Amino acid sequence: MQALLGCGARGGTRRDIVRECRYLVAASGPYTGTEELTPVQSDWISAVPLAMTAALLLASPKLAIKLARGGFGAHLLDLRSIRKIEGKGFLQGGQSAAPSISRP
Repeated sequence: MQALLGCGARGGTRRDIVRECRYLVAASGPYTGTEELTPVQSDWISAVPLAMTAALLLASPKLAIKLARGGFGAHLLDLRSIRKIEGKGFLQGGQSAAPSISRP
């Protein structure tokens, strides 16, 4: 869900959203060898929020920002955090792992 919202929030088109969906489903591209966070094989109902997010973003990719701000993805990274992670040298400077996420 975070990948799809991020794609839409960065100005992605419907074609970009479809490509991101294909990468996620096939565990290819940037998701090759990554941990599967939505256990669709053992819990098919867990795919419903992801499918709804994809459908909404295919209808209007610009909804990504509104969805995230409206609480739909409030627990996800914001644009500033995504850009920081995507930036060069994110894991340099003494960091050896991704930063922890604080929970309320």
